[in-house]
Amino acid sequence: MIDSVLSTLVTGQKKWEKTAFEFRVSLLQRYKDLLAEHQEELAQLICEEVGKVIWESRKEVLIMQKKIDVSIDAFKDRCGSLEMDLPNGKAITRHRAHGIVLVLGPFNFPGHLPNGHCVPALLAGNAVVLKPSEKAPKTAEKMVSLMHMAGIPKTVIQVVQGGADIAHDLLVHPDTHAIFFTGRSKVGKHIESVAQGYPRKCVALEMGGNNPLIISSYDDIEAAALVVVQSAFITTGQRCTCARRIIVLDTPENKVLIQRVVDIAKTLKVGRDETCFMGPLVSREQADHIVKVYEETLSKGANELLATVHTRDALISPGLLDVTGIQMPDEEYFGPLSFVTYVPDFDSAIQEANKTAYGLAAGIVSMSRDEYDTFRYAHHAGIINWNVPTTGASSRSPFGGVGLSGNFRPSAYYAADYCAYPVASIESTSVELPKTLPPGVTL
Repeated sequence: MIDSVLSTLVTGQKKWEKTAFEFRVSLLQRYKDLLAEHQEELAQLICEEVGKVIWESRKEVLIMQKKIDVSIDAFKDRCGSLEMDLPNGKAITRHRAHGIVLVLGPFNFPGHLPNGHCVPALLAGNAVVLKPSEKAPKTAEKMVSLMHMAGIPKTVIQVVQGGADIAHDLLVHPDTHAIFFTGRSKVGKHIESVAQGYPRKCVALEMGGNNPLIISSYDDIEAAALVVVQSAFITTGQRCTCARRIIVLDTPENKVLIQRVVDIAKTLKVGRDETCFMGPLVSREQADHIVKVYEETLSKGANELLATVHTRDALISPGLLDVTGIQMPDEEYFGPLSFVTYVPDFDSAIQEANKTAYGLAAGIVSMSRDEYDTFRYAHHAGIINWNVPTTGASSRSPFGGVGLSGNFRPSAYYAADYCAYPVASIESTSVELPKTLPPGVTL
């Protein structure tokens, strides 16, 4: 089945890349219109498949629509043609599609994140095979069906469902020329390791993080507390940019702030209706895992600030533990559980923040520009925010990390960079003798 799909895409891609860029743009603009027309249906699918609360699911579909214009602008900005006159012709730089792109999608943003790979890949002239998360097959099918309705040929983008074995077969297949992955670092490292044996393949990895949020100073306790709550618990903690570690300068004011965070978190509504801030985790197994991590951390001597408990099914309450003085694993726990560490001073806060091999997102709450700049230079991450949640990101900026969080190929506005490669040419309309022959040449 994989051979048949890829064979079809190989043929389709050769025709697709030769179509005018404006034609590809027009079809993707039609796709954007169809996303708007089918917004509620797609949002309900996301909600049904992965448990995301409906207001967030609707927002995800809106972001998918905005991705079209952003991707068009990014391609023009970063992948356009450049020309320079030379004595013997012109130096021209153009960009070429890789060929067949394999997109491996995650469950936490089952529409937005695959869409963020597929759209710029198609704009660049690639064909795409999308292998979505097994937890969100219907969302992927609906998204690609809207692309087909928009006029994007079935010979240019198709969905292949399956598990890790299917993903591996697609990854190593000779007709796959690029792999764009969003997901866990462990899986991304495996993909990178396998792909090293295939130098023809371009690999772009967007992975998780053990993200720090430093709390130094603030002038509005309610605003600062909300930054912490949103950083830790938005999307039920299932964003790769969520703050897993809250690093707090040990002052009386900051202890009051953390208590305010606890008080707000206690009021967060957890459930499935439109009034809820948090929905269920993606599965009961994941909920069990987060509760187990909470209990194991308590057994190590952590101080309970807010208990993480099952309410029902995959629904759990947000949790916060004081782990000051406890050696914690450098791991990403994908759920509404964060760990507070108190430190004596700002230098210690930076040292604590840097205790990770990940490098996706980080943030600082501080009234000092100098502290922000110091942190920005001292910490290695692809996203570093000041006085806003760690989960804040602009689609017109790059999105990606370093270390265990990525391989220096950020997505969002910079996705255009890994969807095409530059080709440099020197061109002359005729063959002419140079004014001066090279030494040792006689004509």
